[in-house]
Amino acid sequence: MQPTSIADVVRAASNRTAVSAYPRQRIERYCAAVDTLICDMKMWLGPQIQSASVKSHAARYVDRFENGHQYQVSAWSFEVGSHYVSLEPRGTWVVGAYGRADLVATPGDSVVLTLNEKFQWELPTRGRTRIKYELLDEAVFAKALTRALQIAT
Repeated sequence: MQPTSIADVVRAASNRTAVSAYPRQRIERYCAAVDTLICDMKMWLGPQIQSASVKSHAARYVDRFENGHQYQVSAWSFEVGSHYVSLEPRGTWVVGAYGRADLVATPGDSVVLTLNEKFQWELPTRGRTRIKYELLDEAVFAKALTRALQIAT
C-alpha cells in the first residue's frame, strides 16, 4: 500500500530497518580505491620525497555523508616548493562516475580525478567534441600535477 500522507511516509520510513548493502559496498570500494590512489601517488613521488624536494604529510581522514551513510575516507597532502597539494576525496555518487577526488594545489588550480566502473582512476580531459578519459598512471599523474600547479608546458 502506497503512503497517502506525510504522516504515512514518516511512519513507513521509521519502520524501515534494513538498509541496502549496495551503498555500503560502493563506499567501501571507493575508500579502498582512494587508499590505492594515495599509495600510487606516494610511489610515483617516492624519489622526490626521498630527496626532500617533495615534503609528504601524514595521511588523514575526512568525514563524508552520502546516501544515508556516514563514513571516513583517507586524504593526503604534500608540498612541492611553495605549493601545497592535497588529494581531497569528494564522494562516490557523482554524475558520470563511480567516485571523484580532486587534486588541489594552493596556489594553483584543482584537477578532477574520476573513478570508472572498474574502480580505476582516470583523468578526464576535454576533447574537441566530448570528454576523454585517460587511465591514471605515473605519466598521466604528472600531467594532472602539472595542470594543478599551473606549470606552463
